[in-house]
Amino acid sequence: PATAPPRRLWLAGRPQPAPCNAVFAAWRAAGRLTPALLWTRIERAIRAGHVGLAGYLARYLDPGDRHWVGLWRRVHEDPTRVLSAPAFEVDHPMGRRILTYGITRQARADAVQALALWEQLKGRQAFGEGTRRRVTREIALRLALQDAPAWEECLKALGVTATAGRWGPLRLRAALELGDWQAVIDLIHRLPPDRRERPRWRYWRARSLAALGEARHAEAVYAELAATRHYYGFLAADRLGVAYPLKTRRSDDDTEALAELARAPGIRRAHELLVLERLPEARREWHYATRDMSEAELLRAARLARRWGWHDRALVTLARTRHADELDVRFPTPFRETIERHTAAHEVDPAWVYAIIRQESSFMPDVRSPSGALGLMQLLPRTGRSVAERLGTRLAHRRELLDVETNLRLGIAYLARTLEMTRGHPVLATASYNAGYGTVRGWVPRDGTVAADRWIETLPLAETRNYVRNVLAYTTVYDHRLDGETTVLTDRMPPIGIRLIH
Repeated sequence: PATAPPRRLWLAGRPQPAPCNAVFAAWRAAGRLTPALLWTRIERAIRAGHVGLAGYLARYLDPGDRHWVGLWRRVHEDPTRVLSAPAFEVDHPMGRRILTYGITRQARADAVQALALWEQLKGRQAFGEGTRRRVTREIALRLALQDAPAWEECLKALGVTATAGRWGPLRLRAALELGDWQAVIDLIHRLPPDRRERPRWRYWRARSLAALGEARHAEAVYAELAATRHYYGFLAADRLGVAYPLKTRRSDDDTEALAELARAPGIRRAHELLVLERLPEARREWHYATRDMSEAELLRAARLARRWGWHDRALVTLARTRHADELDVRFPTPFRETIERHTAAHEVDPAWVYAIIRQESSFMPDVRSPSGALGLMQLLPRTGRSVAERLGTRLAHRRELLDVETNLRLGIAYLARTLEMTRGHPVLATASYNAGYGTVRGWVPRDGTVAADRWIETLPLAETRNYVRNVLAYTTVYDHRLDGETTVLTDRMPPIGIRLIH
């Protein structure tokens, strides 16, 4: 380790081997050790339980600051001492830092007592609003994990709500946000058996086992998940370093059978309406024509819709069957020339664009959402106008967003702008496309970073959680569909932190 960069060794927060001492001495002599770096190592040492190291490091502080280390060590050993320490009577940045540490540490053992302490102490120091909310939120989440009285009211006061029967998953998300891996395992075990065995919770059980040092048990769960084709399966495969199950089952089209199906009165009417671009009526006719079909007939109908280039009906129809391996039907690639032209101009991944389109509109060019979003990429008219102006053009009327070329041109430009605002972070850009950049910025941790899978799982909006998971999984499949190569999903998921976003 003595060959590693001194700064990285210094910030490890634990005692280093003796050969590192000479490295540190030379580093200090060169004036590279700043007060901020010194306090960072002291804090990390205390958080890791190496209070002796923290005491040793105090010798490098100015004499007037050394008493803070002694106070911090005492708070670590018994957080309730924060009440009796006279140092906290006067506002001081270091006092605020130690006090919040003591409160959150006490919350792990007794959140009710921590809440009482916080209510008494938060007025003594000039805490910023962000710090107040962060500490209050951590106490509330700990109250939830400890099943303390009134924990639901505490969370509701913070704007965290859930319907009856949904507090269990919320408590699981609280445990994930806090990184309390044993609590994650315990809460998953308390879920009903059918929910416990869902891929989502199997993955998080494995993640928790791995974090607790149970690598062999974690790998067994990962291996089962890695054989499946979805978001959690891809993440599990990445943990094991194995390939994704992306082999496509080629459609075995029976030309005569498809021709016979196309002659059926309802199917024929649907096709005629499709040709006339009366799309809502065509979809209704298709629905009535296929509603009583058998599994084999639905599969044939999905293949027929795909042959016609009616990709949204192919998707919907195939979803009613158990034939999930027909990836050419489930993940179509229409408008490819247009998409690749605009993605090349804006340096955006076409697989990501296809994933967004599949999630947003299922390839229905005429779709309109209740919020007023339009077209393939579901652009709001005000967004379309803003993007058009940035491109030096004009959107005369909102109905122009129903034109495929216009929608893709503006939608891809907007996606590129979102990626730029999030400094090229695919997860943050995807979440921003769904929930808005300002909203997502408020969800990004202010202190340090968090693993992207944990961040996604603990997002406050279920719609955005599902959206981001789906888009990431779809991007992985489309990556393979477009050129036969696949970027590892976790490479698209770097850590999340406020310094990673404008």
